[in-house]
Amino acid sequence: MGIYTTPLAFFNTDAFGQNITYTVASSNDTYILKAIFEDPYFTFDGGGAPVSSSTPTIQLRTQDLPNGYAADDTIVLTDEVTDTEKTFKVKEIQRDGTGISLIHLQLQ
Repeated sequence: MGIYTTPLAFFNTDAFGQNITYTVASSNDTYILKAIFEDPYFTFDGGGAPVSSSTPTIQLRTQDLPNGYAADDTIVLTDEVTDTEKTFKVKEIQRDGTGISLIHLQLQ
């Protein structure tokens, strides 16, 4: 008999996350949540002019999402690399079915 662990056993927002301010657009309710912020930067050169972009996301426990969460909500966090406060719009919320949600963001 093997040991069964859920993905949440390896998902530690206390150790790797940061506080974010999550505002639900439909109610204007504000919550302080723990999430893991990532903003990978990439470039692509398809033979013409190079294109560069970033894809900011946060990951958090699905159970931590506030009631009424949806696209167009607002997230404010401090970018720990630049030590500046940034505001994002929620573009898409992907619940993975294991208790973790990935939220795609757009810098405002």
